[in-house]
Amino acid sequence: MMPRKQLQQAFALVSFVSFFGSTIYGAIGAINAANQQLAASTPKAVPSVESQVQAQAKGYEMVLQREPENQVALEGLVTARLQLYSN
Repeated sequence: MMPRKQLQQAFALVSFVSFFGSTIYGAIGAINAANQQLAASTPKAVPSVESQVQAQAKGYEMVLQREPENQVALEGLVTARLQLYSN
């Protein structure tokens, strides 16, 4: 059997390693959580207004290819093009 002094030293070493290991594990978890929260709150790339209007115009053009007499698509295309050329 180990002498009492060596047993106390071994117990102290295991205690210190456990304490610091759990502290480091907790710190890493907190850092990861903060990084995930930061990534979630970072705004994603939002398409510009011009590219959105261009996409709308393209959609109206596609509708007009299928339905040349569609008044709603024709008005939408005119509005979209006016927005594009007025800026």
